[in-house]
Amino acid sequence: MGKPRTSLDMVRGLRAADIGRRPLHAPQILEVVTEGEIVPSDRGDLTVKPKCETNCGFWYCTSHPTEHLANQLQKDIHITHGTHRLAWCCWEHGIEVP
Repeated sequence: MGKPRTSLDMVRGLRAADIGRRPLHAPQILEVVTEGEIVPSDRGDLTVKPKCETNCGFWYCTSHPTEHLANQLQKDIHITHGTHRLAWCCWEHGIEVP
């Protein structure tokens, strides 16, 4: 049996055509950042880096840079409604492509 899938695995597995598509059952638009994009943060603008192989970090919503998503539940609640652009914030490397 393989390791359990995380939300990070699910976002990484999305096809480009699926990103930003609004599902019928959820009033939300979910996008992910792209490598080299400049995103706002509470520490100034940051450049999105390529993804690394570690899973140590937390979700970051570039649409709402003052929100802090410390765990999976907070991220899931945060993206319930509205438009969100997600990034992964690696503890070692900073903002990355999820």
